[in-house]
Amino acid sequence: MDILIQTLLLFTLLFVSWVDIKTKYIPIPAILFLFGLGILWIIETKKSFFIQGSVAILGSGLFWGLGFCVSKIKKRTALGFGDVQLWAVLSLFLSLDQLPFFLMLSGGIGCLMAFFFPKKMTIPFAPALSLGFLITLYKPFFFKSFLSI
Repeated sequence: MDILIQTLLLFTLLFVSWVDIKTKYIPIPAILFLFGLGILWIIETKKSFFIQGSVAILGSGLFWGLGFCVSKIKKRTALGFGDVQLWAVLSLFLSLDQLPFFLMLSGGIGCLMAFFFPKKMTIPFAPALSLGFLITLYKPFFFKSFLSI
């Protein structure tokens, strides 16, 4: 079941990223589907619902707060609520010690994406969140693969 959850997760993230690039909107049914996958992941990996829920709430609060501060500085909306929802459901899959890496990596990817969009255009953040999440989730695999070269 683990490989099925991971495959569905990957394809859903690809879909969400594509929709966000095309429409600047993250569909709520996709968020709910990812939430369901997160619950299945918690059951499959035998993690605590309380701890993973706390990580998701803490992480999304931190992420929303960061977006709020950037919005005040830039005098315009920096993050949509769909981005915060996506962050929250993706946090269900991560541990507390993975959140800072996820936040910094997603932000860095988002900053790099800014170079590819016109200055006045809103930057879709779901692709940055998705890529940052996948790298964070599979970090041990990536580092072992790169270090063995």
